[in-house]
Amino acid sequence: MSKIKLKPCPFCGGMAYLGVDYENSIISTMFHDYIYFIKCQSCGAVIYGAHDRKEISDKWNRRAGGQDE
Repeated sequence: MSKIKLKPCPFCGGMAYLGVDYENSIISTMFHDYIYFIKCQSCGAVIYGAHDRKEISDKWNRRAGGQDE
């Protein structure tokens, strides 16, 4: 499994982490499965809703204006 690299939080610049939400949560119950999420350790910004680590990290790493560097 390749390591996922996450950009700093687009709101505060803090470090983010990738997590897995299992069936015991409200969000996972809606999806009837597990989902990945990414959350900033500093400000708490979070994105949910992918069944794939690469998909959620691509969403997190995307920046406005096409600045995906």
